[in-house]
Amino acid sequence: MQLRLRSDKIDMLYLYCVRNKKGPKIFSTGIDGKGDVFTVPYKDIEAVVSKLSSREFSLPKINERAENDLTWIKEKAQRHEAVIEEAMGLGKNQTMSIRAVIPMKFGTIFKDKKNLIESLRKHCEQFKNGLKKLRGKQEWNLKVYLIDSVAMEEYVRLKSEQIKAKEKEIASMNEGAAYFGEKEIEGIISREKERTLEEFRENIFQALQKQSKRGARGKLLGKELTGRQEPMIFKGTFLVEENSIGDFKKEIKKLAKNFPAGKFEYSGPWPSYNFI
Repeated sequence: MQLRLRSDKIDMLYLYCVRNKKGPKIFSTGIDGKGDVFTVPYKDIEAVVSKLSSREFSLPKINERAENDLTWIKEKAQRHEAVIEEAMGLGKNQTMSIRAVIPMKFGTIFKDKKNLIESLRKHCEQFKNGLKKLRGKQEWNLKVYLIDSVAMEEYVRLKSEQIKAKEKEIASMNEGAAYFGEKEIEGIISREKERTLEEFRENIFQALQKQSKRGARGKLLGKELTGRQEPMIFKGTFLVEENSIGDFKKEIKKLAKNFPAGKFEYSGPWPSYNFI
């Protein structure tokens, strides 16, 4: 009788993040929904990992799933994010302050513990410096949607001297000429609306930059990605000191009050993918 080697050996390690030693305990199961999450220490840092089956989670298998099974990828990505948040101290079972972590991209896998330790050795100082820069800070996001286009256009009409002059000119025109004059005004409104929105984006960014250590403007997402009918008109990420979170939120509320045509949605703290 010939024995066959099993190809589903649990021999790989999935890496979620790196943090300073002795961080919050993690109660979640790993990305496979089965194994426990644990830490692998190296000097002053530790890797947050779980074991994986080389059969189910090999790189070719993950790439195949990414192309053919978006539901699987989404579920695993959410589990990946949940473990990182719990490693920060954001889990429902945690009560201690938020800890800095270096989050890893989805799908960071090592074939064994030896390879992981070698990577920690190689990048140890880089990880330590990154954790030091993030200590006492949190990443927060802000998205703004235009929920009242009519109010926005009315604001542009009232503000633009060019439109006021054109409307005055149209008042003395005959019906045919006035029609084309109105079309010209529509073009002016469209250009002025975009210019006003860009001015608005810059004002938001600068105001929140003053309440944070660093900031980054993100790419605006289309309706097919946001799942909303209202267009996104601002997206930004900010690294905020913990003792300034209250002022940061107050500034957002102040900006929202001054722009009622927009809906402001902020969220955080998040793993700091943008400022490591």
